[in-house]
Amino acid sequence: MFKSLKDDIVRNYHMGNMVTRLVIVNVAVFVVFVLLRVIFAGFENNLFNRIVEFFSLSSSWKHLLIHPWVFVSATFLHLGFMHLLFNMIGLYIFGQIVGDLIGDRHILPIYILGGAFAGLMFFFSAMLLPYGQIGPQFALGASGGVMAIAAASAMIAPDYEIKLLLIGRVKLKYIVAVLLLIDVASLGGNMNTGGHFGHIGGFLFGFLYIYSIRNGQDIGAPFNKAVSNIKNLFIPAKRKNEVRERRSYGAQKRKPASHLTVVKTGRSKKMKKKPIVKVEDMDKQTFQEHLDAILDKIKESGYDSLNKEEKEFLFKASNR
Repeated sequence: MFKSLKDDIVRNYHMGNMVTRLVIVNVAVFVVFVLLRVIFAGFENNLFNRIVEFFSLSSSWKHLLIHPWVFVSATFLHLGFMHLLFNMIGLYIFGQIVGDLIGDRHILPIYILGGAFAGLMFFFSAMLLPYGQIGPQFALGASGGVMAIAAASAMIAPDYEIKLLLIGRVKLKYIVAVLLLIDVASLGGNMNTGGHFGHIGGFLFGFLYIYSIRNGQDIGAPFNKAVSNIKNLFIPAKRKNEVRERRSYGAQKRKPASHLTVVKTGRSKKMKKKPIVKVEDMDKQTFQEHLDAILDKIKESGYDSLNKEEKEFLFKASNR
């Protein structure tokens, strides 16, 4: 049973999209910390709490300076099951929309960078507004990254409808607006005020991310390149050569497609070449004009209003 379960998880991780992988990693980290809590339950001097703080954001600048990785590690750390559940539901729903419409490669930078930006908002709000609490405060969870992805999805397809239990179909823009309103309204309370500032920070990053894409600047590209370079450090040289050989062989095998249309004349049919500009051959300005037009159409009428050619363009553009 456990072997079959492990095989399913490994297969879904390798074959699934980035949203699936992020959910699996978050759940795995949660399970590890549940086990650590059980193991260190009998230890004195709060050893488990110190382990959690080692990976958590803090309102102390000294802690952030000594533990810079917390801007990433905290976005995968949950100690409560309901905290994990609601974050993963939001990540899956909003993440699938963003991945389907602008490409899977945007999910990780929005999640990680959005979570880091949310961490900065938490830190500065805690420094300026100590909330009447003594000592450093700690924050953890995927909420900042999820809010960034939620904001991105609402920017891309505000009229996309989601079916909610007991409510029915609701447009995406209203769902995200309610989530944002809850955080804004909670700023005046004494419960998790810093966390709500972090959520708002994540929302702002998701908004700015899509705004930058519409202006022809992919701010996630340097992040993806850095991640790719890090991954390459752990790939054996033999495997790298095999990948290069496969790509080279595939390029030699591919032949340019001929685009022919039948033109009817009075006496006979003639074959005439019809020039087609491929996505990969478009210059930056032409590509951005096509993409902006499609995104505007999605904003006004939803994804389902796109025709076959527009959906195909969007798919190819996401992998460009």
